[in-house]
Amino acid sequence: MSVVRKTYDFFLSYSRNDESFVKALNGDLIERGVVTFLDQFDLNPGELYEDKIFSEIANSKAYGLVVTRNSAKSTWVEREYRYARTLFDRGDIQIIPLHFEQVVTTDFLASHNALQFSHTGNYQQNLTRLLFPGITKRDITAILVNEYYGPIWDRLRDALNSRYGIKVSAPGDIDRGGHLIEHQYLALDTFTSWGRQESAKLRQSRLIVFIDIFCGWPYNKDARRNSVRQCLEFVFKVRQRTRGTPNEIVFVLVHHSTALAAFAGEITDTFGTEGMSRLAHYFHIANDTPSADVSQFDPVWARVLRELMNAER
Repeated sequence: MSVVRKTYDFFLSYSRNDESFVKALNGDLIERGVVTFLDQFDLNPGELYEDKIFSEIANSKAYGLVVTRNSAKSTWVEREYRYARTLFDRGDIQIIPLHFEQVVTTDFLASHNALQFSHTGNYQQNLTRLLFPGITKRDITAILVNEYYGPIWDRLRDALNSRYGIKVSAPGDIDRGGHLIEHQYLALDTFTSWGRQESAKLRQSRLIVFIDIFCGWPYNKDARRNSVRQCLEFVFKVRQRTRGTPNEIVFVLVHHSTALAAFAGEITDTFGTEGMSRLAHYFHIANDTPSADVSQFDPVWARVLRELMNAER
């Protein structure tokens, strides 16, 4: 059976009285790689409004109803929802209510699990959950490798857990982390039946690996050059192997801000002149940053989500 490809990831249904913050929400979703339909931007001059709206609801993977006191009173929003509901009942679309205000909703709408955007402290987590698993139906799992050294790792773990709502596994060094990734995430058929079940659960997730390829340098005085080479070989191999596949793995390199310069010679000797240029295309977090504010990770996290959403296509 052929898969019907939808033009849009997410259709935003809202009251015009809420236009200002819905535009801001739309911008945040686009920044994270979501292809949205918002009538303010996606209707051409002179188009038949009603025909276009209902056509593009059907052309979207998910329908998001921005629930406010204004939208609860809007007859047009109700019409959009009822049409989306007919598609939902046929299995053609997802419905994801976004509660920005606590209002009494219809019995039908109340049956859908909603994201509670009315709790302002959950905004980043709700954005993440809207994408994964909301639109994509896949969770995200984060793996922390070589996370023993540097002051930023505890803040990073806290941000992943509480700010973004992500499952975190910390297997330790490159040997343990590499074994988990290669054998449980990428080599499903090598396991016993129990192992295959555990691997299948992991493979249902999008995997993000946060790794210190420099093994904690300079905090770890025992960092070995061959360990750095091992980490880089692993990252390059897995990234090349999974890029563009349904199980593409995204790497975020967490290291001291001067580590790339300090190890430039070794990287070039091992991987040639392209070694440093390849690293420039990865996401980076400096582990010597003094800030204790977990919001410092938001810009990188938005780009990571964008990469994952692009991989979904």
